[in-house]
Amino acid sequence: GDCEACSHSLPVFDVMAKENIATGVMVVGVQINAMKGEELKPSPGTLPIVMVNDAANSWLRRIPMVPAVIVIDGNGAVRKTWFGTLSAAQQDDLAATVTAAQANWK
Repeated sequence: GDCEACSHSLPVFDVMAKENIATGVMVVGVQINAMKGEELKPSPGTLPIVMVNDAANSWLRRIPMVPAVIVIDGNGAVRKTWFGTLSAAQQDDLAATVTAAQANWK
């Protein structure tokens, strides 16, 4: 995104995407303020960036701030959320959550 917090967070999410390519855990960036596909910013590397048509009228409008990290299991249940730039401790918690997803979630 265009905000400083999003720009700071994208490399962290890109590393997570690279580390999880072969694990079955998908890491995807979602751009909610692009109006059309050509407005999407290129990602820093591996992280795929997608846009949601009519995001303002979807459940995404309830996200209180960006960047946001939402961990959704294979059944579509939200397992954990973080909002804003992740601290080092939150990045560790996210990594542990992803490890748990790989080991225990079906």
